[in-house]
Amino acid sequence: MSNSAELEISEILPFEKGFRVNISGPINIYSAGQLTNAIIKKTTDGMKLAVDLSKVPMVDSSGIGFLIRLARDLEKKKGKVILCGVTDDFKSNLTALRVDKLVRLASSAATIPADFWH
Repeated sequence: MSNSAELEISEILPFEKGFRVNISGPINIYSAGQLTNAIIKKTTDGMKLAVDLSKVPMVDSSGIGFLIRLARDLEKKKGKVILCGVTDDFKSNLTALRVDKLVRLASSAATIPADFWH
């Protein structure tokens, strides 16, 4: 069974005209609290945040809940979030759950549209 010890979260680092955080490992019920402490509690007003999921092998319903909380938190703070490194399968799941209406998606950090940063 997976646990949060397998999760690695980078610091929130300057990137383009905003910030970026890299996540490695599963996003699940065991790691959701760790993610909340490491990311959501550190967001600021107007923050534009790219979350790189390219090294995330799986996301369960608790992980999707975390992504929704992050998007709503930043929306309240007049900021925004984009998920990059999203696999086609995960993108399909997010679209089916309509999460793509809350967060933007990009296949990689290099393909984040320039208008995201404005």
